[in-house]
Amino acid sequence: MAALSAIRDQLEYILNIPSGDAFIDSQNELDLINLAYQKSAYKYNWPHMLKRGGTVLAASVNRYSLPTAWRKFDYVFSEGDLKEETSLENIRFSSHKYAVDVNTSEIILSESPQSASTAYTTSNSETAGASVVIELNSVSGLSAGDEIFVNGTTTPEFSQIQSVDTTNTTITAKLSTNTTAGDKIYLSSQILAYGFYREVTNLSATTDVPLLPSATHYIIPYYAAYLYFKKLEDEARAKLNLEIWTDELNDAWLAHDKISSGASNEFSL
Repeated sequence: MAALSAIRDQLEYILNIPSGDAFIDSQNELDLINLAYQKSAYKYNWPHMLKRGGTVLAASVNRYSLPTAWRKFDYVFSEGDLKEETSLENIRFSSHKYAVDVNTSEIILSESPQSASTAYTTSNSETAGASVVIELNSVSGLSAGDEIFVNGTTTPEFSQIQSVDTTNTTITAKLSTNTTAGDKIYLSSQILAYGFYREVTNLSATTDVPLLPSATHYIIPYYAAYLYFKKLEDEARAKLNLEIWTDELNDAWLAHDKISSGASNEFSL
């Protein structure tokens, strides 16, 4: 794993920049690194960039805000129904589809939900754990094995109900983050559930680390070097660094491409 400071050093080594050169630690150097970071992040669908999220549905409403840092959807479920993507102009004539309006930062569903998602409210604060007993205002409609969306005040997550106690109005489930009294829990079959690839945030602090797998961190500078030599119209060295970046990044992708992806605490079987 390499922080921005180490990635800078690697780029300066590749470019053979002499000590004291104005390029070292300059804004120009940072811009080249961030351009290379973005290019590397969006070249492949890295599992590390895939997140799972959920949005609570309202009755008769078919437009919802895109999740923070959204770049593109991997899949979309609405009330348990898998939706396929279509264009904005076709969405009103479609069934079981969704479209994205980037101008309004919204996802649009072809069918509006008939009812709002049912909320179950937590009675107490709970500490994260493998089997947490969670007291709710009601457990009606909940069963062991159901997947739930815990819409916490800090980090929302998906989990699975291990057991239901109707006498004490509690469920038992794994929690990866703490919850507070008043947090809402929903059945994932009653919300807008999706997986999406996120945008990267530019590196700025010397301790910032790319979201990509650590195997790619020292590959990123080769694309920055390509941009550097391209600006100087040094085609030979530009081509060499582009080839290194392409080959090495492809090898890293093959090592990390897998069907099951994302943080383990965001997914349930």
